[in-house]
Amino acid sequence: MKKLLESLQHQLDGLLQKDVAFKIGEKVLKEGQIILINVKDFYIIFTIITKKGTVKNYEIPVPYNVITTPKSVLFEYSINHMTKGDIKTQKMIAALIEKIGKKSKFLDNTLTIESK
Repeated sequence: MKKLLESLQHQLDGLLQKDVAFKIGEKVLKEGQIILINVKDFYIIFTIITKKGTVKNYEIPVPYNVITTPKSVLFEYSINHMTKGDIKTQKMIAALIEKIGKKSKFLDNTLTIESK
């Protein structure tokens, strides 16, 4: 777990002091300048200065996979990555989602943190 957190921290360091947009698909969830990144338990806490000048914390679950590009970082929350391709487990999760509903906007989505 320590190696994963160190790798994640290294991948996110390039976003510090930059104006970014947190997006799922084309929908913008948050925008602002990242001033601090902390990892606590299973969450990454981004402290951002919004366009209005207020300081806000934005908590995001630790992703199953991280992809870094020159202008963005992608957090992948796909069920396939979570189950490591196990079809039986994927079907069980799909049945649970159908029964109780999707409780997180991140589940089976990709969050893009796009540098402006």
